[in-house]
Amino acid sequence: SLIFLCDDDTKVKTTAWNKFNCEGNSYMDWGGKLFNDLTTKKVVAIRFENGRTYDSYTYKLTLKEQTYFIEVGEAIANKRFVNGKCDD
Repeated sequence: SLIFLCDDDTKVKTTAWNKFNCEGNSYMDWGGKLFNDLTTKKVVAIRFENGRTYDSYTYKLTLKEQTYFIEVGEAIANKRFVNGKCDD
């Protein structure tokens, strides 16, 4: 799971829908309410939680990083992006 802590103390959570794999890939749905919540608020911390052992790691974002998702939302709304491949 990924848990996003926003600057207004709300939390946004998403959970991987794929089964365990040795490559460490996690597939999550980024559309709808999750996308709307993340692109309208500053994110101050992101926590990754292992669903098997429940170990977790929390990353506190720098001030510059906190607006990343807002900037992504604006780029998509204004069609300022290019198609690419994740493996490139």
